[in-house]
Amino acid sequence: FILLGYVICIILIVGCAFWITYKEENETPEPIDFTTDGTIGMEIGEYAYFDVEELSTEVAIYGDLENEHNSENDRYYIAFNQGYMYILDLDFETIEQLKSYIYSEENTNLPTESTRVYGVTESIPDELKTIILEYCNEGLEEDMQIKAQDFERYFGSVLLNVRKNPVDTSLQSALMVIAMFSMIILVISHILI
Repeated sequence: FILLGYVICIILIVGCAFWITYKEENETPEPIDFTTDGTIGMEIGEYAYFDVEELSTEVAIYGDLENEHNSENDRYYIAFNQGYMYILDLDFETIEQLKSYIYSEENTNLPTESTRVYGVTESIPDELKTIILEYCNEGLEEDMQIKAQDFERYFGSVLLNVRKNPVDTSLQSALMVIAMFSMIILVISHILI
């Protein structure tokens, strides 16, 4: 009975791993260019790519502020492409990949080639809009500041969340976790019997 349980758990784990890989390879839609029309009027939930030419420092973090190293936190940056500004929500891996694109007094020698990132479009929360405007307007004369009513003209109507996958594999991931948990229970019960 326990041996059969092991076999079923292993088959489920391996099967789910292959199912996730299959879905990601075959169901990922063709990405659109995030810079199309400055993202004005772009729909939410679109899979898109963006070629990063320059990146701001981190503008805002949403989520578990007690633990800023939590990978579930949203980390917002302003990215530049052909002189236009766009908002990206980046994960740690992408931030590390794009570090050389962050302009600062210490890093003025930016790469000449852009780096492409992929993600899913999302609406921009009003609170984030306020934070971005404060970030961009800091130190500027009032007549040079970006006004709230002009936000969409400068940043578009959506942001690109690099942390989101366009293919939902939550069912397969849940089945895999259940199979792993069942395997652990089987191992414990096998040891105790």
